[in-house]
Amino acid sequence: MQLIIDFFTNMDNKVEVFIKPIMDWLTAFFEKGGYFVFLVVGAFVVILVLAGIIGMLKKAKFLFFLFLFIAAVAYLLWHFVVL
Repeated sequence: MQLIIDFFTNMDNKVEVFIKPIMDWLTAFFEKGGYFVFLVVGAFVVILVLAGIIGMLKKAKFLFFLFLFIAAVAYLLWHFVVL
């Protein structure tokens, strides 16, 4: 049982490293209050993009996975060649 608790504690610490800066940024963003319209428009765009991705996945699975593969290869090339 202690092994499971240690595992989840370790994972929580690892996830916190990535999530904490995002949560700090969101907290600061909401405290400003002046950019709420941009947040709403950005959230709407994200929802539209996700809906488009899901719709593409339903209608053209092969094409979706082809685009996903091309994007992954482009990212890996950028990551290992440019950086």
